[in-house]
Amino acid sequence: MKKAKVISIVLCALIAVVFTATLFGCGGGLTVTFNYNYDGAPDAIEMTATSGETIEPPEVTRTNYSLDGWYTEADCISEYDFETTAITRDLTVYAAWTRVSYSFILDYNYDVDDTVTAVQVGGTATRPESPEREGYLFTGWYTDAECTTQYDFSTILTDDTTVYAGWEEDSGDNVRITLMWNYDGAENEVYDTMIVKKGGRGQNNSPERDGYYFNGWYTNPEGTGEAYALTDKQNENITLYADWLLVNTFEAEYIDLSDVVGHGISGTAYGKDVIVRDTYNANASNGYYVGWLYNQGITLTFNIHSDTAVEGAQLALRLSAEVQNTTIDGNDFMVMVNGRSFAYSIDFTGVPSTGSGTKLPFQTYVISTNVSLDAGDNTIVLYVNNNKDYGFTVNANAPMVDAVYIYSKTEVTWADGYPLTDNLIGIK
Repeated sequence: MKKAKVISIVLCALIAVVFTATLFGCGGGLTVTFNYNYDGAPDAIEMTATSGETIEPPEVTRTNYSLDGWYTEADCISEYDFETTAITRDLTVYAAWTRVSYSFILDYNYDVDDTVTAVQVGGTATRPESPEREGYLFTGWYTDAECTTQYDFSTILTDDTTVYAGWEEDSGDNVRITLMWNYDGAENEVYDTMIVKKGGRGQNNSPERDGYYFNGWYTNPEGTGEAYALTDKQNENITLYADWLLVNTFEAEYIDLSDVVGHGISGTAYGKDVIVRDTYNANASNGYYVGWLYNQGITLTFNIHSDTAVEGAQLALRLSAEVQNTTIDGNDFMVMVNGRSFAYSIDFTGVPSTGSGTKLPFQTYVISTNVSLDAGDNTIVLYVNNNKDYGFTVNANAPMVDAVYIYSKTEVTWADGYPLTDNLIGIK
């Protein structure tokens, strides 16, 4: 009996040890499974961890996405803290991702490899140099392989996009269009060369330059006279020069907002609380924008300064919309420079539904190509001039405002006392 009792005690002790080892991982490694958590993803990564210790997650990547962390469930509600939380059991965690870019694919439409570049969310693709193909002339980039519709490179990407090169056989009776960068410090003097059949048409081609706005192609380096239309029939060789205007930027979050009483979808904001940090990847230029403008009478005033009188400048606004697809114009949302208002109309389409967690990316819209500024201080005023009821507490048709731009040959600055950069203190 005593021997049986001893054996029983030993067996119980062994069972307890095995149970404890199973529960707490003693005597062996624990498995942490890292699930990529999207359709078509690679196989999950499995790593061995020691019970009671932390583990460093693997470095993983996904094309066009950034990793936001690892979560204990596939719908990414509870984030797992690998820095401070010890592993005590087998564990599966799931990756959370945010879309940061789209793939822009150049399909050359014959037997050569495609070219793929990444375009940030809310951005546009840069038109590449015209490709060459022996025995053929390049006719442009198209939205379809049959080359029936030319692609517009000012289009904001909302998904992975493929464009297709168009070709026609080279008959030998051609004209050459040479496009010049036309500024000191350009890496290459020539921006692009188009070769088209005599009597044929070129393709719209807009270069990009940091800090400058492309103002068209001209037959002289000074950019005087009428801009040249590349899509007109081309009958002789020609050299054209890009004309550039300086981009003067005035962020909406830096103006005096102390008197603004803003209405939103479900509440009211006062003063600088109408400033919103861009947490939606909406491509706000400084990471912030002004919202809550859904009430008649709201006024945003930009105080700016020009050392000289300016004629023929261009005025642009960087805007977006929420709640629903809408159109704004110079009657509903007045835009005034020194008291002079401008007629315009902007359609906002593809606006995400309220509560979707996303925003329509901001885009820049030219309001006028003929703006005059006085020598000295000037004002640009945006005024909500309607009381259209859209439900909730949305009592007017208005956009979200990111920035105002003046495109001109000369520098335009903030007036004395601006920008009010302290506005961003405390904005979450």
